[in-house]
Amino acid sequence: MTGLLMKSLHFIFFTLLLSFSQNLFGAELSEGDYVSGTIRNLYGLNINMTLPDGKWEVLESSQDGEYRDIELYSSKYETWAYIYTPTTIGGGDFWSGGGLKKCSGKDVFLSLVERTAPEATLCFEDQEIDGSKYGVVTLNARNTRTPLLWTSLTFYTPIEKIKTSISENQLKKIGKAVLKGLRDGFRGGDSSGIAELSQFILVNNSETYVNEYETNNLLEADEGIRVTQNDIGLLCKAFGGPELGCSDDWGKDFKEALLESLEYPPHVIAVNINNIFDGPGYATDNDFQNVVTARKDAINACNSYDDSYSCSIVIENNIVVNEKLQNKLISLGYYNKGSDDNKITSKGLLQKYLD
Repeated sequence: MTGLLMKSLHFIFFTLLLSFSQNLFGAELSEGDYVSGTIRNLYGLNINMTLPDGKWEVLESSQDGEYRDIELYSSKYETWAYIYTPTTIGGGDFWSGGGLKKCSGKDVFLSLVERTAPEATLCFEDQEIDGSKYGVVTLNARNTRTPLLWTSLTFYTPIEKIKTSISENQLKKIGKAVLKGLRDGFRGGDSSGIAELSQFILVNNSETYVNEYETNNLLEADEGIRVTQNDIGLLCKAFGGPELGCSDDWGKDFKEALLESLEYPPHVIAVNINNIFDGPGYATDNDFQNVVTARKDAINACNSYDDSYSCSIVIENNIVVNEKLQNKLISLGYYNKGSDDNKITSKGLLQKYLD
């Protein structure tokens, strides 16, 4: 028993030492390594990168002057990733050639650029390489003041593994989350948004839950109205009907689940869209670390109640992300408390979203 305890303590000490060393001296990637999650303090330059869930094998890692050129592969996504990142602070006072530019062309799905420091770009496009087609996501981030640093991250996924059902709104929403994760990570902050790239990729025929999440008139976060526990009456009328609301057994349980989720973010709420306004089946996920996994778990839990269910996320972090639910709440008299003009009428809001 004592020997087993000592082994456990040694393992815990080694794990803590490894984590401490990575944060203090910086993570370094060598050929043959396996990495997952967030790579922190890359080469000691306070740059964090979060890879999509799962193990990534380092196929190659070589020095190129002041930069490290790293190739990784994920069998889960059948995707190659390339990191080109500094290993030391370089010289120079400014970048030549002007600011970072958006990509363009008929094969570009999405192009985003952020001009404020740190500058960053995202380009999602089709590329043909040696007769094979790939969906390619290229990310660049750099600061605009000394010391100058520039890092890039590129993912190559076979085109047949790229989801074709992503709506334009959802594409932009994912892209913005990825770009934010890149910029925050470049400054040593939370880079988890980069992992949202997994939403572009098919994994073991798992597109079902993503299709359900991405369709059903999904709204972007800045388009959705905000709901809190104070709106529980309207939410009950919307989901349970104006007469019943949350007064029956289903409604009481649903109301309790809603109140618990709406109290604090993070949370996601999924319902069966087939009868969204007639006492739908539902599931929630609260206090999670990864929003992509939380959405999947909530949708799968909701769908598990009945084979006929088609569940989708309708509320995420107090924001209504389903257009049907938003219009329903407005028609029931939702008052837009967050509006710059707090005198706007529910009739005006309804007209805005129905036009």
